[in-house]
Amino acid sequence: MYIDGNFRSFFHRLTVKQNLDYFFSLLNKEKNLAYLDNLIKYFKISELENKKFSSLSQGQMQLVSIVRGLSSASKVVLLDEVYSSLDTSYKEIVSLY
Repeated sequence: MYIDGNFRSFFHRLTVKQNLDYFFSLLNKEKNLAYLDNLIKYFKISELENKKFSSLSQGQMQLVSIVRGLSSASKVVLLDEVYSSLDTSYKEIVSLY
């Protein structure tokens, strides 16, 4: 299995939900789980929550990565090549956020 270098920081044997919960707990001092749940719903990745990260497509991995980045609730987030591997519908969702 080839893992793109952009996604090395995820735990590939864990589910999407396990990854997001773990990184959210590290990044968000408030621990407001509703914020993470809202991001998951907004970016329409609820159906991916129970899938292993390694089983996702590149575009799905990119979306999960975006949600992870935004889950820090920082005032400013810098994203590089945010649209890579995303299909048109997801590009629209990301650009409207």
